[in-house]
Amino acid sequence: MNNDKDIDHLANIFDLLYDGVVIIDKDSNIVFANTGCQRIFGFSKTALMGESLDMLIPAQHRQHHCQHIEAYKKHPTPRLMSDRAVLFGLNNLGEEVPVTISITAFNNGSAYLIAIIRDGALLKQQFEQEKELAETDVLTQLGNRRYLSRMFEELSKKPQSQFAVLFIDLDNFKPVNDDYGHEVGDQALKIISKRLNAVLRRYDIVVRIGGDEFAVLLCNIHDHNSIKPIIRKVIHSISRPIHAQQLTLTVGASIGCALYPEDGKTEKELLNKSDSAMYHAKSRQTGFCFFSDLQHLEGTPKL
Repeated sequence: MNNDKDIDHLANIFDLLYDGVVIIDKDSNIVFANTGCQRIFGFSKTALMGESLDMLIPAQHRQHHCQHIEAYKKHPTPRLMSDRAVLFGLNNLGEEVPVTISITAFNNGSAYLIAIIRDGALLKQQFEQEKELAETDVLTQLGNRRYLSRMFEELSKKPQSQFAVLFIDLDNFKPVNDDYGHEVGDQALKIISKRLNAVLRRYDIVVRIGGDEFAVLLCNIHDHNSIKPIIRKVIHSISRPIHAQQLTLTVGASIGCALYPEDGKTEKELLNKSDSAMYHAKSRQTGFCFFSDLQHLEGTPKL
């Protein structure tokens, strides 16, 4: 490598990168590895020099890697080595490490391949952070509708799962925004969100759907009687005076409830039914209504 000034020049550049970089010759022997590669795999740069690329590949994956390299040599255009997001490398402790690999050709009279290796664990962490942000309501830091959908799917897949879907709409909230402005209204929503988190059980799921509407998945629910005490706590917590920007505000809540799988088995169906029950409770000012009670208009539950 010391006799190849082009590779030496590239090596100086690649050593500045956080990602790992390996340069291999036509026989797949390593002629250069940067400090990023050392960070990912644990091998020193000198330990890798002259070794076969197989040193960094778990035995069960070597044929797969080799196939991609050979295919690349026939059509040398820059690409990801796999249509999968993550491959696997082998570190100095003999452990598999997730990586992504991009590959390109370099020819200065001799043919070389340059592999840029990114730490897959770091990518996974970034992906999880991005997913969390995508599933979080910016104002309240509760989950949003996308988070609700994922949690609903997880709960519904559990054997013999039973849970309740609550649709919560705040009463008398519009005048707060109209009279005092959205800044005060937003602060009130933040306070209500904290109260919901505090009053619900740790395994229940509360999200903000939008505006002044919230939804809750009550887990491990088996009958109407086990739901009512929770609903009472929710309504009481929301109805307490709210102190925002030297103002004292009072809002209420109307809540509808539908049960899985008794009232439906899809997220859309149960949200629609709990929404219908909520509107019935709001129109009759009862505070709360089960969807099943809509069949008996005089049977709205009393809290």
